[in-house]
Amino acid sequence: MTEEEKRKHRCCFAGTRMEKMPAPEEEIRTWLSGQIDMAVRCGFTTFITGMGMGTDLMAAQLVLEKRMEQNLHLIAAVPWYGFSRKWKSDWQEVYIQVFNGADYVHMVSPRFEPDVFERRDRWMVDHAARMIAVCEESRDILVCARECGLDVHTWQKMDTDGLSSVSGP
Repeated sequence: MTEEEKRKHRCCFAGTRMEKMPAPEEEIRTWLSGQIDMAVRCGFTTFITGMGMGTDLMAAQLVLEKRMEQNLHLIAAVPWYGFSRKWKSDWQEVYIQVFNGADYVHMVSPRFEPDVFERRDRWMVDHAARMIAVCEESRDILVCARECGLDVHTWQKMDTDGLSSVSGP
């Protein structure tokens, strides 16, 4: 399978840290789970996480849980070696769990560099066909994803039926 064919079955995540979440964690987790299920029904089998605290790791944990019952794959796009070194221990544990559970790890840089997050984000966009995002519409990664033709699903407050609307390309 060519890289372009693989891309058609890959979905990446974008989002915010826990303290900037637009809703309670459980509500975000439920929405992400539903979005992952919808992506799987649409033929997406590989998910890419940027490994950041918050949305990225939460979504990656959900993929790892769902992988126990489905043939799903996880790619970790790590900004640099030692990225989580200064995090609190509970987040480091989640990071290690996701890192170890990933089918493939793409290390963007061996060390921190000023543009490393932009490079990580661009790598994810270049290797996916869909994005599931819990962040503000103006974020550079969303603009880039839309410009590159990704099918972008962004957080929307859930309706009373538990569903949310999505914004497409």
